[in-house]
Amino acid sequence: MAKRTLTLDIKEKGIDWVLLRSGLRNVTVEKSGQLACRFENAPPDTIATLKNLRDTLNAPGLTCIAAIEGRGLFARNFSVPFRDRRKVRQILPLELEATLPVGVDDLAIDFRLNANNGTRTALAAAMPKAQIDLYLSLLRQAGFDPVLITFSGLPAATLLAAGPHGEQASLLIDGDADHSMLFLIDNHQLCYLRSWIPPTGNSDPARRLKHAVAQTLEAICHLLPAAADVRTVFLTPRGARHYPPEATAAALEREVKVFDPSQSVAINLTGNLSGGHGQGALALGLYEPMAEKGLNIFRTTFPLKRFLQQHRKEFVRTGVLAVVLAAVLMTHVYSDIRRYRERARLFEAEAASILKQTFPETRNIVDPLQQMIVKLRE
Repeated sequence: MAKRTLTLDIKEKGIDWVLLRSGLRNVTVEKSGQLACRFENAPPDTIATLKNLRDTLNAPGLTCIAAIEGRGLFARNFSVPFRDRRKVRQILPLELEATLPVGVDDLAIDFRLNANNGTRTALAAAMPKAQIDLYLSLLRQAGFDPVLITFSGLPAATLLAAGPHGEQASLLIDGDADHSMLFLIDNHQLCYLRSWIPPTGNSDPARRLKHAVAQTLEAICHLLPAAADVRTVFLTPRGARHYPPEATAAALEREVKVFDPSQSVAINLTGNLSGGHGQGALALGLYEPMAEKGLNIFRTTFPLKRFLQQHRKEFVRTGVLAVVLAAVLMTHVYSDIRRYRERARLFEAEAASILKQTFPETRNIVDPLQQMIVKLRE
């Protein structure tokens, strides 16, 4: 049975959305579009806009996933002496507490383990829970309950790392003048990420990006040797609209390519995006099957438990009906057993009476029928 997924790529000035129908080997873009709304300044209008989208789609049983901007995102790399994820999760708060300006209890955290040249490192991403709860509250009021939330750009970076271009060290840039993300990929692994707000000024975006990239690579060279070997820079379609590829290549003095998420997976993708926008939402839909390889700052409970929670009322009603039917059945069975036992006692009493009348000398009656047969044979 085909699965239908609604992906929401939420930005400061609007939402890109894509409705996908996916099977085992094919994915179809059914609908797509953009919503002009803000999450921070106009929640009532945003809720009304999302409700209108839900009513327009009219797709019961829809799976919803969302990506939000990385504003307020903290990312840290640190070495770990073991590969057991449970142990890493235990030491994670201690490792992050000394390097973050907020308490770890107020953060939603996820991490990935990487191994390069015998060394094992962890990439951790954290975001304030209050910020995530704001998005969750508005989405749920509109009738959407996302199964996971990640941040924009991460789906494209995960797809790039999983594809053939992920073997060599490279950078992926996603963003615009309001907010940008940088991802370092090497050996099919996401090794580093950075979230920043580009400074405003008279210089062109490519020059501002050059400064951010140079600053980032210089800061992480001692942590991640692969950063020194970066020769290719990929731009997401959204990033390419803000950072022109030719000017970016000249400024960075590196090869610059536009990364197309739809060409990064070995599936049959059909359908087109309306207006040529929404590649971030499309990458989010293609990212869902490999979400375990990414970073998800919110993830719902185990699917079976989530299913039980969603259909709790139906299960209660079904259980009550089953109990009532079982009680009626047991009452009927008990009534039948009691009736047949009463008939058996009547037949036994009648047989004993016939035996007494036929053979008056019989005193001890145990099995009237068998005793009658014996007497007749005698």
